Amino acid sequence: FGLSELLQAGPQTTPVDDLGEDVATTIREIVNQTCTFWNVTACAVGVSFNNTEIMANFGVLDKETQKPVDQSSLFQIGSATKAFTSMAALMRVAKGELNLDVPVAQYLPEFKLNASGSEGLTLRDLMSHRTGMPRHDLLWSVFLPQGRSEDVRKALVYRLQGLTLDKPIRYNAEYNNLMFITAGLVAGKGHKDGWEGFVAENILRPLNMHDSWLHAEDMSREAKQRFATPYMNDGTKVHELLPTEIVGPAGSIVSSTTDMLKWLGAHMEQLELKSPLLDTKTYSEIVHPNAPFPLLNVMFGTYTLGWWLEPLTTDMFLLHHGGNTNGFTAFNVIVLQLVPGMFGGKLPLKPVAGFTIQTNQHGSIAPTMLALQIMKLLTKLPLVSNLNELQWEAQAPARAAAAESLRK
Repeated sequence: FGLSELLQAGPQTTPVDDLGEDVATTIREIVNQTCTFWNVTACAVGVSFNNTEIMANFGVLDKETQKPVDQSSLFQIGSATKAFTSMAALMRVAKGELNLDVPVAQYLPEFKLNASGSEGLTLRDLMSHRTGMPRHDLLWSVFLPQGRSEDVRKALVYRLQGLTLDKPIRYNAEYNNLMFITAGLVAGKGHKDGWEGFVAENILRPLNMHDSWLHAEDMSREAKQRFATPYMNDGTKVHELLPTEIVGPAGSIVSSTTDMLKWLGAHMEQLELKSPLLDTKTYSEIVHPNAPFPLLNVMFGTYTLGWWLEPLTTDMFLLHHGGNTNGFTAFNVIVLQLVPGMFGGKLPLKPVAGFTIQTNQHGSIAPTMLALQIMKLLTKLPLVSNLNELQWEAQAPARAAAAESLRK
C-alpha cells in the first residue's frame, strides 16, 4: 500500500495556510495513533512550514529509563545521509573541482567494475543508483574491517571489480550503498579528514547543525544520554549498532529533529533561490530526475542525486529519502508545488513544507504511514482514517509467507 493508492488528481492543490493549532493537534494525533498501532517505542517528528515549526513526540528513548522523547533526542538517520553526500559532491562541482559527468576513474583510478562500458560511469551514475550493481552489502558490513580513512575506503572500492552486476549499466535503478561510499570518497578527496571533514566543515557548521554527528561513535558523553535505544519490531532491544565507519557516506549520520529541520530548511531556502549552500544552477541537479525508480508512487517515481522525487498530485511533488540501520528508521520529506511558467534560471518547484520523522524501531513502516498522512494534511487532501489497518492487511501475504518459511 502506498502513494499510488492515495493519489488525488485535480487541476491544482491548495496547501494549508499555516501550521495553526488545529493542524498541530491533528499531526500530534496522527503520530500518537500511528506509533501506538505499530508498537513504536520512540518517535520524534518535526514539521516546518512558512517559518513555523511544530514538534510531535511519542514514547520513550529507553524502556528501562523511561526517558521521554523530545526534539533534542538523537537517532541514526541511515540512508538519509546520502543527501549530505550528494550535497558535498555538488559543492565541489560548484567550485569546478568535480564534474558529475566525467568518468569517476579520473578522480579515483581504483574504481573499476566487471562490466562492459563501466569505465565511463560517472558521479551522476553512482549517486542515482544506475550502475547495474546490486547491494552486495556484506562486503562493507561483514567482510571488510571497519574504518573511515581514505585507505580503508579505497580498499573497498578496489574490490568492486570482483562483484557481479545483475543489470546493464544505466539500464535501470539498482539501489547500492557501495556506490555512495565511492561517491563520498571522491567528494571528500583532498580534505585531511575526508568525507567526514568536508561534510562537517561545509554543511553541518554553516547550518549550525551542532547536534548532528557523522558517526554514533563520535557522540559526546552528554549526547549519548539523548541517544535512543534501538529496538526490533517485536520490542526486543537491539544489542549492537550497525557498524558505520566504512559506510559513512551512505548511512552513518546521527541527528535530532531540530537539526534535521535546519537541513530541510536549507533545501527549502535553496528552492526559494536564497542559496545558503549552493548557486541555483548547481542546486537544480537535486530536482533533476536521473533514473526511473518508483518507491511511494509505483507508477512515476524517480531518483535524482541522493533523493527520490515523486508526484503526489498533478501539481505537488515529494522530495524525500528514508533511512534504516539496526533498530532505527527515519524519513525526510520536502513537499513541493509546481509553478508553471517559471524559467530564466528559476526552479519550477517551490517548497511548501518540510518534515522529518525519526524512530528507534528496526525496519519500521510507521515513518512511511506518518509521511503519507502528514503530506496529505499539509496539502488539504483527505486523510485516510484507517490507513494503518489497510497497510496491515496489505502485508498479510508477506507475514503468511514468512511464517510458512519458519515452519519448513
